[in-house]
Amino acid sequence: MHERVMIFVDGSNMLRGIGNKIGKVIDSVKPEDDELFLAFGIVDMLWSTRLAHDVLVGAVEGRVVRRFWFGSYEGGDEQEDRIKNQLRKRNFEPVLFKKLKNKGKEKRVDIAIAREMLINAFNHNMEIAVLVAGDEDYVDLVKDIKRYGVRVTGSFFEEETSPKIRLAVDYFHPLGIWGESNKELAKRISANKRLDSDRE
Repeated sequence: MHERVMIFVDGSNMLRGIGNKIGKVIDSVKPEDDELFLAFGIVDMLWSTRLAHDVLVGAVEGRVVRRFWFGSYEGGDEQEDRIKNQLRKRNFEPVLFKKLKNKGKEKRVDIAIAREMLINAFNHNMEIAVLVAGDEDYVDLVKDIKRYGVRVTGSFFEEETSPKIRLAVDYFHPLGIWGESNKELAKRISANKRLDSDRE
């Protein structure tokens, strides 16, 4: 039996986490195409080369039925459309919010992730949920999802993951920049940042 898998990515946090990993400040609300492509490539490899073959996830026969990307953006309709188009090309369901000026952490992203995960768990649309996020804010959500019988795997950059979210999920898999093409892209992004700094 092929168990249904859904992947929920906190895209804003993931972009910032990638920036920390490669030594570049990534503006998560105005990401460049290469930065998005690197994030997409990491999520692709997270499932195809890591979790799909990991018996601890229990998804050797798993089938991804939907992938969600949640994030904020700054700018007008063109910026929103550009990011949505890139997400759609990589088979992500985009859930984007315009970032409000003078606001700190974007809570609408957290609420949207919680809403989508709970609705799909309640309707038995998945047996396995993969949450790509490391915030402690998601601990109660994970506990609620598990009450519906869904197995929850968490994945994020190890040094940026709350110990409490690690304990809440059924299984935690550290996120990394895997694959030669992703590593090359990360080097290029990092090099571009150094060139930008030299020009200033």
